[in-house]
This record gives sequence, C-alpha cells and structure tokens, in this order.
Amino acid sequence: MATVFICDDHREVCEVLGRLFRKLGHRAQCAFGARELLALLDVTPRQEPTVILLDVMMPDINGVDCLHVIRANPRTRHLPVFIYSALHDGPLIDAARAAGATEVVVKTTPFDDLTARLAPYLGVTP
Repeated sequence: MATVFICDDHREVCEVLGRLFRKLGHRAQCAFGARELLALLDVTPRQEPTVILLDVMMPDINGVDCLHVIRANPRTRHLPVFIYSALHDGPLIDAARAAGATEVVVKTTPFDDLTARLAPYLGVTP
C-alpha cells in the first residue's frame, strides 16, 4: 500500500482524488496549499509519502516554488513529485523539470491513465 500526498487548493480535487486512491487500497493525504504540504512533510517523517501530486497554481506558494523547497531538503529531495496542473504549456513543463519534477501531468488526464503513470512509484503494475 502506497501513501499519496495530494496538494491542491481546490478541496474538491483533493477529496475526489483521495477517494479514488483509497478505493485502490492506497492511503491518501490532502494538503490544501503548498504551505500545508510543506508543514505536513515536516511533521510526518515516519509516514513519508510514496508519491506527491502537486498543483501549480495555488494562492500561497506556487507548485514549482514548493518543489524547489522539497528538493532542497535532504529528507524529502528523493520523493517522486508529479506536477498536476490544469496548465500544460512549454514554459511550465520546462520550469517543473528544472525544479526536479518527476513528471508533469495534466488534470484532465483520466484517472486510469494517471494511476498507470504513477504505478512504478505506487508499487503496482499498470
């Protein structure tokens, strides 16, 4: 069983994805903004996520800047972080990759396709 941290400022997105991952037998933890995600990562070293889905456009800290913080921390720099965004343009993809994103996934990606892309990190075969 994997642990997925979902970071999005839209509660509905977090809650729906959380339910879907739980139906697959995984644990899911929602953070409703980058600051909340970073705080969650600081207080849960024993329940470290298996993978993080990180939105880009958030009111507190954008996802790319949050990813820089995650990658700068020796304890979290190894975590697979998927940028999960409604935007899918060249500059965003370049910035996300430069910040150390594992991959960039568009929010309109069907859930089955999303889980297939995350499968190697979730410990399942697609």
